Amino acid sequence: MGSPSKNMIESCLKINKEYPWFPGIRQDFSIVLEDERTVGSLSITRFTITEPFETRWTYLNSIQIPDLENRGQSFASQAMREVNKLIKLEDRNGILKNSIIERNKRDFYRHQGWTKVGGVGTQWEFLLNQPLSVFLMRQTISVVKENFVR
Repeated sequence: MGSPSKNMIESCLKINKEYPWFPGIRQDFSIVLEDERTVGSLSITRFTITEPFETRWTYLNSIQIPDLENRGQSFASQAMREVNKLIKLEDRNGILKNSIIERNKRDFYRHQGWTKVGGVGTQWEFLLNQPLSVFLMRQTISVVKENFVR
């Protein structure tokens, strides 16, 4: 799979580490401003499901803006836009588990273009580049739960 080229991920995401995380490849990024100040981190895992047909996925493991002074300044939104571009460029589907607790921020991912799909669980959201069945989405959730959610 390899690292994305520099032109695929704009300057706000800088890769720190890439390693196998069966059955995928995990990549950890820093969210970096133009002045080279790091304000957060983001982690994704790319994986493929081969049955009943091949689908390629990117799972958003985490996105964090730890310092309160950096929150509310759209850094996470900018990073998510870059992830969305990468998912589209690689013709993958995206999956994440929305674990935002704060009521007024729960729609963050939907504002970034991710959608909930009825019948697959209330916390899971998707960014789909191909139409997929609910069965396949449930299968994908199972793979993520068994391998990537700790």
